[in-house]
Amino acid sequence: MGSTAEVAGAKRRGVLALLALELGRRVPVERFFELLWDGEPPARAKAALQVHVAALRKVLQDTSFVLLTRSPGYLLTGDPDAVDACRFQDLATRAADLRDDAEAARLLRQALGLWQGPALADLPDTPLRRALTSRLDDARCRAVEVWAERELRLGTGANAVPALEQVVRACSLREPTLALLIRCLQQAGRRRDALEVYRNTRARLEDHLGISPGPLLQAALEDSDLAHAVLVPIAPPTTGSTPPPAAATAFGSLFPQSAVSTAPRQLPRQSAGFVGRTEEFRWLDRECGEGQTGGGLSLLVGPAGSGKTATVVR
Repeated sequence: MGSTAEVAGAKRRGVLALLALELGRRVPVERFFELLWDGEPPARAKAALQVHVAALRKVLQDTSFVLLTRSPGYLLTGDPDAVDACRFQDLATRAADLRDDAEAARLLRQALGLWQGPALADLPDTPLRRALTSRLDDARCRAVEVWAERELRLGTGANAVPALEQVVRACSLREPTLALLIRCLQQAGRRRDALEVYRNTRARLEDHLGISPGPLLQAALEDSDLAHAVLVPIAPPTTGSTPPPAAATAFGSLFPQSAVSTAPRQLPRQSAGFVGRTEEFRWLDRECGEGQTGGGLSLLVGPAGSGKTATVVR
């Protein structure tokens, strides 16, 4: 066991982080300038970098790491297993090559256990830091997804639910993660939660991007027994009618599709007092109406508040 050494200052930690991420590869001076000063270094930036390097060499004494000068930059050598990012990548790569789901899942759990919080959180906030963070976060998300796939095949998808939920909180519209979360929740017996994830995702996609759930989410739904319960509203009971079966009332607002004879009505309500847009209506009828002469798909554009949604709905 080694001792813990604190590296003072965000810029000095940035120098060490960049060297560690590029372990065994020379890092040009300009790359440090990009990380620390967003490519616009002060007049004495090179001297400041040399001070940081000298201080880091003292910190790295009595360790397996050696910080070398390699013109036009610096190079850090040492054991890759002592760098969390390198160790993480090695474990994920080894897991990808395995056919044994149980062993692969074990390696991926070990890899994900190396994360102790957001990547590079205490470094200077520059475009390069954000790019490096994005690369690390993407690798973590992919590892969570691969782990969840292995757990699903083992029948233990419930194990991956907390990690998947954490990724979804950070990347709320990442479709592969959402699809896996639905499948894992379903395997864990949390049918209501799986359905809620799908419905919330559908609403966000429609509100923010104007699109419907993609093939991965649709497949996750079809692979489970949730498909019949989505998008179909309960009709209010008529006097003297037979109550719906218990399985249908479990969700409070959904019927199995087989119990409903009419198509769902999901358009927003029409705006009251809407007038005008006669020419637009005629154009939409020609393009998308029952007797259409166009291709059936149209795009309506205009500034915010001009009535695009109200026009299309009517």
